[in-house]
Amino acid sequence: MKAARPGRTLAMLLGCVAIAYLPHLAHLPLWVGVALAGSAAGLIAITGGRMTAPGRWLRLGLALAGLAAVAAQYGRINGADSGSALLALMLGLKLLEIRTGRDRILVVYLCFFLLGSGFLHDQALPGGALALLGLLPLTAAWILLQAGADGPSPAMALRTAAVLLAQALPLMLILFLLFPRLSGPLWSIPRDTGTTRFGLSDHMAPGAIAALGQSGAVAFRVRFFGPTPPPASRYWRALVLWDYDGQTWRTRQPAETNPTPLTPLGAPLSYEITLEPQGQPWLPLLDVPARLERPQARLTGREAIEGKPVEERLRYEASSYLNYRLAAELDPGLRGRALALPEKGNPAARALAEQWQARLADPAERSRAALTLFRQAPFYYTLDPPPLGPNGIDDFLFNSRRGFCEHYAGAFVFLMRAAGVPARVVTGYQGGETNPLGDYLIVRQADAHAWAEIWLADRGWVRIDPTAAVAPERIEDGAAAALAGELSAPVRLLRESQTLQRLRLSWDAVNYRWNDWVLGYGPEKQRTTLTQLGFESVEPGRLMGWMTLITVGMGAMVGLWMGRRREYRPEDDPVAAGFGRLTRRLARSGYPVRPGEGPRDYLARCAAAEAAWHAPLGELCEQYLALRYGPEPAPQALPRFKRTLRRFHPRWLRLRGRMPLLHPHAPSVDAHATNALVIPGDAARTTPRAASD
Repeated sequence: MKAARPGRTLAMLLGCVAIAYLPHLAHLPLWVGVALAGSAAGLIAITGGRMTAPGRWLRLGLALAGLAAVAAQYGRINGADSGSALLALMLGLKLLEIRTGRDRILVVYLCFFLLGSGFLHDQALPGGALALLGLLPLTAAWILLQAGADGPSPAMALRTAAVLLAQALPLMLILFLLFPRLSGPLWSIPRDTGTTRFGLSDHMAPGAIAALGQSGAVAFRVRFFGPTPPPASRYWRALVLWDYDGQTWRTRQPAETNPTPLTPLGAPLSYEITLEPQGQPWLPLLDVPARLERPQARLTGREAIEGKPVEERLRYEASSYLNYRLAAELDPGLRGRALALPEKGNPAARALAEQWQARLADPAERSRAALTLFRQAPFYYTLDPPPLGPNGIDDFLFNSRRGFCEHYAGAFVFLMRAAGVPARVVTGYQGGETNPLGDYLIVRQADAHAWAEIWLADRGWVRIDPTAAVAPERIEDGAAAALAGELSAPVRLLRESQTLQRLRLSWDAVNYRWNDWVLGYGPEKQRTTLTQLGFESVEPGRLMGWMTLITVGMGAMVGLWMGRRREYRPEDDPVAAGFGRLTRRLARSGYPVRPGEGPRDYLARCAAAEAAWHAPLGELCEQYLALRYGPEPAPQALPRFKRTLRRFHPRWLRLRGRMPLLHPHAPSVDAHATNALVIPGDAARTTPRAASD
């Protein structure tokens, strides 16, 4: 096999490397891409003779250096990111030792692996589409390298690759549907946790939640199995914070190890949440959850905590109550924790709360007094509040009076505790945007919220949202409506343009269906789908049997079909393909080929029937027979045949021949002289030449 042209082969290999590395641009560090680009530059220099290939010991040193760099970057070499980085570096080193055709093919194989490893980072629809599109040029490059210089053109290789991938699609769908789904992954790949997740933290301080205010990133999506609750009832609980050190709210130790006693006062709502990766172990749930279909998670208090941080998309079902009585009796230990405050700090807030406690005997009245303060005093809801001093509660309540939800929730709980009312901070999300195209809610990071809960003797834990007293539109219409004047111009444009909104919601609906039917195709969904398709049993052994039977049957059918197709394909021979186009044109003009009629006799018959066809058909017949049956033709013979064929239009020539007034000087043609076409004698051979390329 001859080697392909060096220039084309080099460009093809570098293109394959670029395509394979493209899905990793957003996940791998910059130095990995620089190292790979350096290896590509080295290959160009080696091919051009400007540099000699590195020796074995130098390549070994580079490999060890790459291994050490990956270990230093990630702390391991067997994670998803670290493994992809190492594969990219080894691909770069392979570029520097290309000597034979086998090495070039191996580079393409490594590109296939690098392209596939992109699914370890991103399984969203754009990433999947990018990987599938990347398969086409990689497969075409593999075909060209296998065939060498005598192989097809790049366009023909792309066509062959497209046919191969199209033939593989049915098998891919069968494997996707029938391959037994397990409750866990088939293999365990450590996740690299060096990347930062953008979401709720495990503590709350002034400015902590405001940092999420302009983020359009999706936190989770919710689909209700019934009516969707109104916006004012969409409180998604994530964490309960009990402890305050004067600056930050957090929970140092779990306050409750078992679910808080719950008395339902209405019917539950069932729903399904698709949670995006957030790098934290808590699972948001609506208001007060009653049930969670997630064996790996536990309900501590009424918070759902996963066994490990959520590093990949997660789907779980739950049910919650909107009307309830939570903890009708309060444990003395929890009461003390819900009243605890630092010994010093914020004297003005303490004094105000003590006045309420002395004047108002009912704890609910003290709560209403605090809310009245927020409503009547000039407080402002803003993403950009001024910094606070050591006595942050006093500064906020009596000086700046500008803050985000964490300012209001923290100040309210402080006032309640100082007034003798058990209180705690709850963080999570509030609201959600309805997507009518998919009938689900989109809850974004910008919907992150903080509110308060106070304990009342006759009602248990009661939710109080002091932010609603200052900015009620935040609860009814969402954070974007309450902060419309402070959002960036791109965010405002996206919110205000109906066209952009429709496009955004349409794309989100497509992604949601992808997550639901492809990424969410687990054991339960497989069982339901196959049962609807008529499978009586979905046990793994039975599924493997069906999958093997269908795969073998399809393979046999494709093999038989391809065997028939490969008997003879005129389109593989440009001369035969051109003659086929000529016969089709003549057939459309009323002169089809008769059974057993050879090319010479057929063209002679057509030329005798139409005088205007005599000269062009004679030329075409001479050129065709010379190319098909004659000795080795001249280099320009095939292009000349194609040009003559392009100029031959039977119907137009017939029309011109019947309008002599348009050509008064045209020579007359004797129809009786066209009974035969004169062809050079060497074209009368009966053994056809091999197909020309």
